[in-house]
Amino acid sequence: KIGNLDRRFMMNSDWSDLKEWDEALVSDDEDGKIPIRFGLGATLYFHNGHAEEKRRAALACFNDYERLCGALLQWYCVEANSRRMYSVAKLRSFDMSPYLLSSKWNAEEAREHAWSFYWHGGKHRDDASPLKIHAYGSPRMYAELDNSLSFLQVSVPVMWFQNNAEDFLGLMLSWCERLKPHHGYGGILVLDSPDRGLAQYYAPTIAALAAKHPGLEIDRPMSHKMVTQFGIKGGNW
Repeated sequence: KIGNLDRRFMMNSDWSDLKEWDEALVSDDEDGKIPIRFGLGATLYFHNGHAEEKRRAALACFNDYERLCGALLQWYCVEANSRRMYSVAKLRSFDMSPYLLSSKWNAEEAREHAWSFYWHGGKHRDDASPLKIHAYGSPRMYAELDNSLSFLQVSVPVMWFQNNAEDFLGLMLSWCERLKPHHGYGGILVLDSPDRGLAQYYAPTIAALAAKHPGLEIDRPMSHKMVTQFGIKGGNW
């Protein structure tokens, strides 16, 4: 199904069809998973992700997002170096302050550990979803060694702010004021599955979309945070 959709996309570069494209991408693969979606979003890269002020800023951004669309989130992972998703339905609270503001991050043994969270709104745990917030705080050790970058990535459905785009811009500006990013970018993101194997399998399809439509943002912040450490990724339009 994705192959047929890909051929349709290659024949039409009219951005007025973006909503149709997004709806068409809700097409599962042979295992019933949704491997690719579009989203309107942004990724912000910042230094000193281990610091309490950055963790507090990331927490405030998450709380904004949860107020905006928390009722639609279905899966979460609050742990670095893991993509094991758990059902939101089993949570008593969305409160991440016990995790992000824990005193353990100030202990010497935490010097080599990163923090991370990943929430999305897919029907299945491995679905790509336009509702997504993903953040990663680099370990203190790497910040001290090479001033490594951390990131916060956020996405909503492409037409979410179609009648009030200034609200989305305002939200992103407020997040920039909190996180004080080194750099970042935003636009129409192509979002893949949180499952690394599924994401890798559909990477050629995503690459084909990117080749035909350079304005699409192909966003892989876990790798891009390394290659953009000394310069921006680019305008991409």
